[in-house]
Amino acid sequence: MSLAYKKSILFALLYFGLAFKPFAQTNAIDSFLLVIAKPTTSDTTRIRLYNQVSELAIQNRDNAALTYAHKAFVIAKSKGQNFGMYRAYTNIGTHYLYANQLDSANYFFSLVLHLLEKASYPSLEAELLKKKGVLQYYAGNTDSALYYFQGSLQINEQIGDSLEIIKSYNNMGAISLKTRKLDQALSYFYKCLAFDEKVADVRSIASDYNNIALVFIDKKDLGSAQKYLQKTIEIRRKLQDTAGLVKASINLGIVYTDKQKPQEVLSLLSPILKIVSIKDFPDESSQILNNMAVAYKNLKQYNQALEFSNKALEIRKKYQINKDMPALLSNIGAIYLELKKYSLAIKFAKQGQELASQAKQIDIEKNAVIILVESYLRLNQSAIALEYFNKLNSLNEVFYNIQTAKQVAELQTQFETEKKENENKLLQQENDIKQLELMAQQAKISYQNFAIAALIASLLLVVILVMWRFNIINLRKKEQELLAAQKVQQEKERISRDLHDNVGGQLSFVLYSLDGLMSQNEAKRMDVSQSIQGSVRQVISNLRETIWAINDEQISIQDFSDKLKVYARNMFRHSEIELIFEEKIEQTISMNSLTGLNLFRICQEVINNAFKHSQAKRFQISIFSNEKIRVHLADNGIGFNPNNENNGFGLTNIKKRAAETDISILVQTEPKQGVSYTFIV
Repeated sequence: MSLAYKKSILFALLYFGLAFKPFAQTNAIDSFLLVIAKPTTSDTTRIRLYNQVSELAIQNRDNAALTYAHKAFVIAKSKGQNFGMYRAYTNIGTHYLYANQLDSANYFFSLVLHLLEKASYPSLEAELLKKKGVLQYYAGNTDSALYYFQGSLQINEQIGDSLEIIKSYNNMGAISLKTRKLDQALSYFYKCLAFDEKVADVRSIASDYNNIALVFIDKKDLGSAQKYLQKTIEIRRKLQDTAGLVKASINLGIVYTDKQKPQEVLSLLSPILKIVSIKDFPDESSQILNNMAVAYKNLKQYNQALEFSNKALEIRKKYQINKDMPALLSNIGAIYLELKKYSLAIKFAKQGQELASQAKQIDIEKNAVIILVESYLRLNQSAIALEYFNKLNSLNEVFYNIQTAKQVAELQTQFETEKKENENKLLQQENDIKQLELMAQQAKISYQNFAIAALIASLLLVVILVMWRFNIINLRKKEQELLAAQKVQQEKERISRDLHDNVGGQLSFVLYSLDGLMSQNEAKRMDVSQSIQGSVRQVISNLRETIWAINDEQISIQDFSDKLKVYARNMFRHSEIELIFEEKIEQTISMNSLTGLNLFRICQEVINNAFKHSQAKRFQISIFSNEKIRVHLADNGIGFNPNNENNGFGLTNIKKRAAETDISILVQTEPKQGVSYTFIV
C-alpha cells in the first residue's frame, strides 16, 4: 500500500476545507444590509458592516464579496479611515484566494502589508502573513508558506493571542510533516498538545494525538504511533465522534498492518465497518474494506480478501473516488494470482499498471508489472512475460533517477533555506535604514553611505554563494573521479581473480604432472604429455580471452558475437549436437571490458553445461542488439527442475557473475523440456 493510501491526516491549514452555514450567513447579510440602509447609520458603522458582509459573502463563494468590499473602501477612503481601507483590500485578496486566482490575491495581500509599514495594526498584519502562507501552500511553495506562518506566529506571540499562536503551530506542523521534517513537526504538535491540555479542550487533544501518531508512522516508530492512536480512539468514543473514530481506527489499522498483525486489523476494523455509513463516509468505508482485504490476504484467506477488495472497488466506482485506485486494482490482481486465476490477475494488474503510470506512481506500477510477469509465466507465455520483465527493468531505472532527483531537490532546498536566511538579514538591514530615515531625515548622506554598504554586502553575499556553488561542483567532480578509480580497481581485482581461477589452476595441474614424469614408463609419459598439452592449450585460450577483454576498453557486440561463435564451434566440433547461430544486430552497441568478459564467461559456462550434461540434439545461440544486448542460449536436452537446489554449482556461478556486472537473467526450463537462458545487458 502506498504512503498516500495509508494515511488519513486530520489537520488542516486555516481557510482549508472550512465548514460553512450558508443559510445562517444569508440571514446575517440581510440583517447587516438593513442596518446599512438606515439614514441614521454612521459612516464608521457602514464601513465595518460592509466589510463584514464581504467576509460572509466570501465564505459563501459569492462574487458579491467584491462589490461590498469596494463600497467599504470608497467610504473609508473618503473619510480617511485607513483601517477600513486595509480591511477592504484584505477581503478582496481573500476572495481571489478562494477563487484560486493566486496572483491577484498576492497583489492585494502584498499591497496591504506595504501600507502597514507606516501604520500599527499588528493583528491585521499577522492575519495577512498567515493568508500569504496559505497562498504559498496553495502554490506548492511549502518553504515560503512556513516562512510566512513563522512571521505570523512572531507577531501573535508579541500581542499574546494564544489561539492564533496554536493555529500557527498546527499549520507549521502540517507543513513540516508534508516536507518530512519529522522532528520539527513533532515539536509543533507537542506545543499544540500542551496548550490544549492546559485549556482542557478534549476534542483538540484527540486531534493532537492523531497528528503526533502520523509523525511516528513516518518515523517508523510504530509502538509510539499505536499508543497515541489508541488514546485518540478512546476520546473519540467518549465524544461519540463517528468521523474522528473512523479515521483514527483506519490509521491504527495501518500500524497493525505494518507490524504484521493481520488478526488485530480485523478485530479493530470489523466493528467500525458495522457503524460507519457508506453514504456519509464512502472514502473511509473503501479504505476500511481494503485494509481488511490486505489482512485476509496476509492470513492467506484469499476468497475473503477478494470479497472485501471487490466491495471497496464497487464503492470507489459508485462514488467516483479515483484516489488510490491503482493500488486497489493491483491488490486485486495479486489476490487473483494467489488464487491461480491468471487471466483475471492480468486484467486487474494491467488496469492498475496503466493508472499508476498515468499518476507516475512508480512503486505501485512496479508491483503491478511483477504480477503481470508472474501471471504470463504461469500461462507459459514467456515472450509477453519477457516484455514486462524488460518494462520492470526500465521502471527500476526510472525509480533510481527519481531517487537521485529527490536527493538533488533536498540539496536545492538546503540552498534555498540558506538563501532565505540571508534575505531575512538583508530585510532587517532595510528596516533599520527606514527607521533611521524617520528619526533624522537630514542624515541623507549617512543614509546613502549605509545603502552603499548594504549593496557591497549584497555583492559579497552573491560572490560567497557563487563560490559555495563552485566548491560543491568541484566536490561532486572529485567524488565521481574517486568512484571511477574504485571501479577500475574493482575491475583489476576481478580480472586478477579470473586469471587465478582459470589460468592458475591449469598451470598448477601442469606442474604437478611434470613432477616425476621421467620416472614413468613410456605409455604413462605419453598419456601425461597429452594431458599437459591440453591444459597448456586451455591456459593459452583463457589468456587470449582475458587479454582480448583487457586490451579493449569497449567490446563491440559484433566482436563478442564472433568470439562466441569460434568458441562454440570448437566445443561442438566433434560432437553430434547440431549448432545453430542467429544474429540480428540492428544497432552497434559496446560493453565495457569487464561486462564483456563476464558475459563471455557466463556463455562459456552454459555451453560447457550443455555439452557435458544436456544430452541435447540441438543447441542454438541467438544474439540481438537494438536498444539493449540480448543473448539467448537454448538446447532441447533433458532440462532440470529449477526449484531443485541440487542442480550443481553451474547456475550458481552464472548468477554470481551476472550480479557482479548487473546482467539480467531469465531462465526457463522443465525436466525433459530443454533449457533456455536469456541474458540482457
